[in-house]
Amino acid sequence: EELLKKAWLDVTHPDDLATDISLFDELLAGKRDGFALEKRFVDRSGRTVHTVLSGKCLRDKLGAVELFVVAVEDIRYRRRAEEQQALWAQALSTLAHGKDLEVVLDVVARGFERIQPTTTCSICVLDGKGQRLHLVVAPNLPDELKRILSDPAVCSTSACCGVAARTGKRIVVYDIAKNR
Repeated sequence: EELLKKAWLDVTHPDDLATDISLFDELLAGKRDGFALEKRFVDRSGRTVHTVLSGKCLRDKLGAVELFVVAVEDIRYRRRAEEQQALWAQALSTLAHGKDLEVVLDVVARGFERIQPTTTCSICVLDGKGQRLHLVVAPNLPDELKRILSDPAVCSTSACCGVAARTGKRIVVYDIAKNR
């Protein structure tokens, strides 16, 4: 219902407006009858939604546009998979070029944050004895949290990173200040 009250220009990603307007003008002018392109929309929260937009116009006997038929395919999950594949390729390339582990993990953390813009990534590794975790990279983690995660006592107790190390299971923390 909310979407029905908006014009397509209102939900189009700003960087796609010029292309969309040009295509629409070509349709109206009779230079083309259809199109298919990757297009970005902006949802109500401001996030970008990647789609494939296919359209065809039907004309009357005089060639005037009578009707537009449009299909929109949500491809955000495909795009995310492509971004993840590119990230792993970048990380492997960095490793293949002889960069040390910290550089490779920094590539991974920054790439993950790029793919998931609302996420802050930190990567800890176990010491050689498997007893303590050490913070290796956290490119955008606030300094106070880096200090906390650098404390060996935090990473070897019931804190999230300690639990992950002991159980071998992935732990996702939604509020690190409350450790939950």
